[in-house]
Amino acid sequence: MPNKYDYKRKVDHTLTSDHPRVLELADRLLNEFEFYRGEPYRNRRQYKANLVNILMNLYRAVAWGEHLYVAYSRDANRYKTRTRYNKLSIGYTPYVALVDALEERGYVEAKPGFKMDDCARAPVMKATDQLVIQFVKSDFQPDMVRRERELIVLKGAKRKDGHKPLMEFADEPKINRMRKNVAKINAQIASSEIWLELTAADRRDLAQRYRHGLTDKPPFDDTATTLYRVFNQGDWKQGGRFTGHYIQNLPKEYRRKLTIDGEPVCEIDFSGMHLNALYLRSGQPEPVDDVYTLTGQPAAVRDTMKVYVNMILNASSRKQAVNAIRSRIVEEAEKRGLPDDERKARIKEIKPLLDQFEAKHAAISQHFYSGIGRTLMYEESCIAEGILLRLAGMGITCLPIHDSFIVKARHWDRLTVLMQEESISMYGTALTVDQKY
Repeated sequence: MPNKYDYKRKVDHTLTSDHPRVLELADRLLNEFEFYRGEPYRNRRQYKANLVNILMNLYRAVAWGEHLYVAYSRDANRYKTRTRYNKLSIGYTPYVALVDALEERGYVEAKPGFKMDDCARAPVMKATDQLVIQFVKSDFQPDMVRRERELIVLKGAKRKDGHKPLMEFADEPKINRMRKNVAKINAQIASSEIWLELTAADRRDLAQRYRHGLTDKPPFDDTATTLYRVFNQGDWKQGGRFTGHYIQNLPKEYRRKLTIDGEPVCEIDFSGMHLNALYLRSGQPEPVDDVYTLTGQPAAVRDTMKVYVNMILNASSRKQAVNAIRSRIVEEAEKRGLPDDERKARIKEIKPLLDQFEAKHAAISQHFYSGIGRTLMYEESCIAEGILLRLAGMGITCLPIHDSFIVKARHWDRLTVLMQEESISMYGTALTVDQKY
């Protein structure tokens, strides 16, 4: 069983609400805190906005049961109030003070950052029964939650602590055009009813997977129904993927349970997109066999290589890729409680698998360990933008999952054609597409 504090979801500082019942609870709690501290908060308006954000995060975590924690930061450097990304004026002093006040009054169980087994863990909090009762009495509902978010995000290079700082930028015509396009796509998504048909057994299964680390995806929040674009390395030509919708954190086998306006859906993806794109960029045809399959290896290795390819394409050296893969294996072994011999065996096979993969793709191997992955992500995001905008222009709702797209099943042919046309616009030749269901 993994450490209970590992069952967490990262705090979302864009969550808020203007519903009267939410604001009333926030006011009652602030009055209680002020009474016990013996003085009012100097900037009550900011404290209230911060408290509403905390309450919304805790409320949405409760949807996954009593065990899910919300991870947040007690590092003052992570809080910047004067930035385009902080539309709610989330600040270090009020946020930390409010979490502490909630803990003191018995509304949350909180644990500060700590180290265990030489691994740093973030501070976490979760609602106690006392706070859940307040949610019930106030009749909180998911439609009370909304988000105040910048639709275009620029991140800097990853620091030693793994944090990617958010970077400021000027609103040039190109940026405004991208933001307008994201808003147009979001408007089309909002015009449809997206419904996930999960049974009670499905939810129990998902909760167990999340709690026991059997998936690398965090528990999703189905109030997250809008997209935004994220660029990396402080470079508008790296990254740019559309992210933010809850279906992107949904294990793939559950995506077929989605309906759009009550209709069944289909999902179509670009098969082996980044590797096949490298072949087309090099003026070579796509391989006829599956790009992830290695001769003589068990079928399960295919899924392993799909994960490894991200490190192969994003790392700046083979050594860096090997270290990243090793770290992932160690983290996964810790989460799932894998025995040491299995962990060591998986680490031992890293280099032989990479050798075999490099030999299979010798024609494009010069691009491996070059960091080209983020450029390929940018090209992928441009293709996605074209597909999403053209479908929105036809009144067709499309949900992107990076290199795959979900539409109503009856629109599969239009989606397929647009995916081919947009990839031709990027590479001169159509990428292979595959219908998953």
